[in-house]
Amino acid sequence: MPEEKTTAIQRKLAEISRQAEERDAEHRAKKMGLPYIDIRKIPISLEALKLVPEAEAKEAKVAPLEIKTQRVALALFDPQLKAAQEIIQNLEEKKYELKIFIASMNGLLEAWHFYKFIPPKTKEITGRVEIEKKGFEEFLDRLRTFQAVQEEFKKADFKKLGTTDLFRIILAGALANKASDVHLEAEEKEAKIRYRLDGILHDIFSALPLKNYTGLISRIKLLSSMKLNIHGEPQDGRFTINIPGKEIEMRVSIIPSEFGETVVMRILDPEAIMVNLLGLGLREDDLELVEREITKPHGLILNTGPTGSGKTTTLYAFLRKLNNPEIKVITIEDPIEYRIEGIEQTQVDPEAGYTFANGLRAIVRQDPDVILVGEIRDAETADIAMQASLTGHMVLSTLHTNDAVGAVPRLANLGVKPATIGPAMTLIIAQRLVRKLY
Repeated sequence: MPEEKTTAIQRKLAEISRQAEERDAEHRAKKMGLPYIDIRKIPISLEALKLVPEAEAKEAKVAPLEIKTQRVALALFDPQLKAAQEIIQNLEEKKYELKIFIASMNGLLEAWHFYKFIPPKTKEITGRVEIEKKGFEEFLDRLRTFQAVQEEFKKADFKKLGTTDLFRIILAGALANKASDVHLEAEEKEAKIRYRLDGILHDIFSALPLKNYTGLISRIKLLSSMKLNIHGEPQDGRFTINIPGKEIEMRVSIIPSEFGETVVMRILDPEAIMVNLLGLGLREDDLELVEREITKPHGLILNTGPTGSGKTTTLYAFLRKLNNPEIKVITIEDPIEYRIEGIEQTQVDPEAGYTFANGLRAIVRQDPDVILVGEIRDAETADIAMQASLTGHMVLSTLHTNDAVGAVPRLANLGVKPATIGPAMTLIIAQRLVRKLY
């Protein structure tokens, strides 16, 4: 019998056995009057797993699956086991409110698999990548061109190259070349690494083994506080890179694709937005116009253009020009991409009801002089921004249109009264990036 056919039969038999085990777990749960859970179908929290050491969890046949404040979802095989009862008692003594589920052994094995993603020290778990000064300077010297990064990958022995070393090469190469984004794309037999520079994507390496790619995705998910066992849904997160002299934020988006998961990491380098008005590259007459308009006590300034055209950088340059101890500046952003000292920055949180519209309405009551709204997306936000500009506030925002003229019909389409647009509007900018020769 061909090997492929044998493997397919084995997989089918394993799945039949698994389904039978889940039915048995569901039957046992009904007899005990407890809810049943199929662990394969739910996300597993590393923070929850840390509540019970791995050895104790395996002995007691339990797995903490989720934690929210003091409430814990605990899956177990048999609540009559003495070791399981001891864990339940221990958690309850620590004031945790337990929701107990019955699960199969296969499900518990799936949960225990994620213990390997918990390093011994908490500080190493999520959120930060440390690049030591000596190592970073060495990477900068070696990887200053795309060709150098490509050569680094071509000579790498992927059977011996660890996930951490692979990740650092990708990050250091992107930072050394001042890339704005890193794209990791799964293909049928191998994976691809690409960098975006000045709006153009460049292939860096197209033969990354899928085994290394899978480990890399898990590492990125761990750093970004994403669910490790969720592969069929989009996820978003962020982490920080610590390098000598500064911190760089990485905004991460993962989506499922045909052959695996596709990752885009946007690099938010604080140096990238440390641009003053002169450094924006405006013509002299445009610069004079902008400086005159942003120093007015009130009005609405809109910056238009496609995603990635530098609108945020331009608005932050305006904020730095305006920022001084005599005025109050408040922003509402989604998310906060860069921190600016001396400015009150807030972030949209739809779950808490802090949308652009609600946030802007609250900000107006804080007596600001200048307001930055990350983006005008709906009629309510647009209307409040217009009213704020008419009542003595300088409002800065972005709008997705192809040109400056298109901003007016776009606002009208959103539902803003045409009679309001003229008096409220101070300046509309249409922006594109011009590529530099290196």
